Amino acid sequence: MAKLIKGGIKELRGKYGKPLGDSIDIKLEKSDLDRFGQLCVKYIVKEAKAASAYSTSLPKTEEFYNSFGYRIQGSSTVKITSTWDWIEIYQDLQTQGPDNDAAFGKPKPFRMTWATQQMGVTKVPLIDKKTGQVVVRSTPLKVADAWIHPGIARHTFINKGMKKAQEEFVKELIEKKLQDLV
Repeated sequence: MAKLIKGGIKELRGKYGKPLGDSIDIKLEKSDLDRFGQLCVKYIVKEAKAASAYSTSLPKTEEFYNSFGYRIQGSSTVKITSTWDWIEIYQDLQTQGPDNDAAFGKPKPFRMTWATQQMGVTKVPLIDKKTGQVVVRSTPLKVADAWIHPGIARHTFINKGMKKAQEEFVKELIEKKLQDLV
């Protein structure tokens, strides 16, 4: 559950920064934590925009995208914040995860019964992610033989954004360390 702090701002998630610097023997300064916070917000917004493009349950407004921020707590923790009133709905799904939240439901594999010749669909165009080419596949004959979709976890844009921010931040720290050695 998001923690409510002053002015209707909700604290969503924190990331302890010390291990990021310790992994490459760099003492993190406040400016480094500010940079990490900026990267977190940048990538959370980017992931939220991507997720809202294919999800009808996520807002597609600048007000939503601009609701994200960060604050530094103590000497090495970056806390992600949001002023969006309904952010807890999405945050709870990420915190608890699909395995633990009954309302969310674990994304389970399911039969794609509509994509069968028995249901009137004979061919389906698919895009090969590696080549970008369109591949046309014939669908199974019967519903009993329908393709099985693996299931997809929804509303993970905050976690994905923070992971991408961490990857870029560590790269920047390594570059900084290498410049200091020269």
